[in-house]
Amino acid sequence: MIEWNIENTIYFGIIVSSLFLIMIYFLFIRRK
Repeated sequence: MIEWNIENTIYFGIIVSSLFLIMIYFLFIRRK
């Protein structure tokens, strides 16, 4: 089993937020 600690949560949050920002960025480019 994987130990779930604060570091894993932080890394997961960074990955998800960066993917979310990339998605918004591409949507923004398509509009223009």
